This record gives sequence, structure tokens and C-alpha cells, in this order.
Amino acid sequence: MINNKQYNRLINIAKSLCPIYKCHRCFHVAFLLKHNKIYKIGWNQIKTHPLLKLYPYYSIGIHAELNVIMKANKDDLSDYTLIVIRLNRNNKILYSKPCSACQNVMKQFNLYNCYYSNYNGSLSKL
Repeated sequence: MINNKQYNRLINIAKSLCPIYKCHRCFHVAFLLKHNKIYKIGWNQIKTHPLLKLYPYYSIGIHAELNVIMKANKDDLSDYTLIVIRLNRNNKILYSKPCSACQNVMKQFNLYNCYYSNYNGSLSKL
């Protein structure tokens, strides 16, 4: 588990990325950490990717969780921690539990250590 200082740092990074992508109603950022250090950062995107055919996604675009997993380019992520944060257009932290499709992909990559932002702005464990 990360501490409050580390979580606030991730929130600030997410907020700094958010203005670039105001085309979304909400902005999801997924951080892949190893030993509490950022390894990769992914975010939701409207564009598609050929790998989406391999996973049970029914929406258009790439979810932040899948984006960061693809960037990691590893088959086993069991030593990593995933943190997912959701921000609205006003940079308010919202509920960001990974959807069932993302949870299935996470299982395929042995990524079981996952936390997500909740409505009160703190982290919940999946």
C-alpha cells in the first residue's frame, strides 16, 4: 500500500495530464508501480488498438488499465501494483473501480495488487 504523500503525488501527476485530454467526460489514469516507484502510466483514450480484439471490451477506445498493461509489455505483473484514479473535468477525484473486462485482463497478467480512487478521494483495494 502506498502512503498519503505518494498518493498525493500520483493525484498531482494525474491532474497535470488531465488538461491535455479534456475531450472526455472523465479522465482515468492508471499507474503501474514497482516497489512504490512509477514504472508506467496509462490513461483512457478514444482511439482503438488491435489488441482490443483479444480482450472482452465492448466500448470504443482503450481503458487506462489496459493502456498501462500494454505499455508494460510483460506477461507477468505479479510484482507490480496498479493504482487507478479518475478525475472529472474540474479535477475532482471520482470512483474508479476497474470494470469487469479490465479485472479479467488484470488476472491474465497476474496483476492482483490493485487500488482505485473512491468517492471520498481516498484509495480502496480491489
